[in-house]
Amino acid sequence: MDVSGGGAAWNVAAFRRGGDARSIPRIRIPGEHTRDRNVLVGRLAEILNDKRPGRVVAAMFLDMAFGSPIYERLRALGFNNVFEVNFGLPHTPDRAKANMRAYMWDRMKGWLLTGAIKTDEKMATDLAGPDTISIAATCWFSRARPTCRSAAKRRPTMETPSR
Repeated sequence: MDVSGGGAAWNVAAFRRGGDARSIPRIRIPGEHTRDRNVLVGRLAEILNDKRPGRVVAAMFLDMAFGSPIYERLRALGFNNVFEVNFGLPHTPDRAKANMRAYMWDRMKGWLLTGAIKTDEKMATDLAGPDTISIAATCWFSRARPTCRSAAKRRPTMETPSR
């Protein structure tokens, strides 16, 4: 779950079942509709409570930046399958990347060799967006989002509506 800070940014929930990340459509909620966090908490609680076959959510991940208050509220409501991820975390499980965002982006590249995502120009732009550079030939660094904001103005991303 990519939680926005409100305004022009979007809140986006993407779903994956095994190698299939295209069968269940993403849910996109404009940031301006979720300035009241309870609106987003309510919508996510609906998703987490859905017990229909093929709709059960095993785990939901939220970024700590804007998602932390949402995470806290969902946990308080008893959803134990909600987890926080710190994309800016300076150490990664393999200790070879500069932050979790770079680590996850690198893992996504590998997953795409066998995984399936919807053909979507906005998603393709978003996945191609992170700039990477090699640091000492062992560490990959992906520029953090604040550094990329000027680039986001030039190209649409998953959380920024087309202009």
